[in-house]
Amino acid sequence: MIVFNYRIYEGENMQNSIYIVNYTVSSKKDCDYILISDLHGYFNTKLAEEIRDTETEFVIVSGDILNGYEWTNQKKLNNLRNFLFIIAEKHPIVVALGNHDLFNLSKKGFNNFKKLQNIKDVYPIYNETIILKENRFTNFLPTFGTFNYFKQGSKRTINRLLKCLEKIEPVSKDSKYVEHLVAHNPYHFYDEKMIREVSKYDFIETGHFHDGWIPTKIMDKSYEKYIDKGIHEIAHKRMSFTKGNSLVVNPRRNLSRGITYVFKDGYVVLLPDGSIYYYENDSNEYFKKDVSYLIERLDNKKCPALVISGAINTFGRLKMFYPYVTHVKAIKESNNYKSKREIRNI
Repeated sequence: MIVFNYRIYEGENMQNSIYIVNYTVSSKKDCDYILISDLHGYFNTKLAEEIRDTETEFVIVSGDILNGYEWTNQKKLNNLRNFLFIIAEKHPIVVALGNHDLFNLSKKGFNNFKKLQNIKDVYPIYNETIILKENRFTNFLPTFGTFNYFKQGSKRTINRLLKCLEKIEPVSKDSKYVEHLVAHNPYHFYDEKMIREVSKYDFIETGHFHDGWIPTKIMDKSYEKYIDKGIHEIAHKRMSFTKGNSLVVNPRRNLSRGITYVFKDGYVVLLPDGSIYYYENDSNEYFKKDVSYLIERLDNKKCPALVISGAINTFGRLKMFYPYVTHVKAIKESNNYKSKREIRNI
């Protein structure tokens, strides 16, 4: 179980809490790992120590580590290296890029990303595959320096990504490894064509979305009405700012954070509070289900587990930050699908 800080910064007042979340899912082999994403330059030493001291097999960082131009900033690079070095004292780390990393990323910056491999047990991957014990990790992205290919729901984006995937060693049907597809934007994996192509993977690790499930009990109460506490979706009510710094609610997309299984007609998501919901494409509605519904659907169709991690900053102008870390425990040939969370003050 991973323990880490949840911080809210409101002027000079800071509220600290510990937020614990983990998921137990089924897999062809036992597998235990931690996923973090969207650090955006937040390289907290205590957070690194908490992850280091948690019993797990490996750690994945799935992008948005720095802004592209910051990959040549020596101070930020030193902070990142120290953060990774602490975790790598006990756990190997697989590191991938996200859209912020790629935006205005120079060749020198990209070389600095690849040089992270000089830290023992740190493995930066870009359009390639690596193997660590019984796990194989694949990453695929278009040419670095671009940004717009992360546009949500774009068929052109999906086709570009699929062409990148074609150039990488494919997953064999009888693969002996637990297959991980380390990406950044989970929205791409709600596309039917994409899911069909990546169905041989066991896990897809992503990040990207910041305004997912938020423990509203320790948030500023005035923003509770903008959060769907039951489903923690960033979908129907996505927050954005006007020039007057006032919150407005804009309908956007349907996507829930957690462990998600995507089907042709919709998706099933395991939430941190232990509940399970099915989102139906046709009706645009969520329906609460029990674990037997998920097991039955997975028995009938091979479906990779889409793991959506959290992010650090939630409301930029309000200066509210929270490290959100996902801990996945996969058990061989088990119908054990669970999630658990705990929030307490420190």
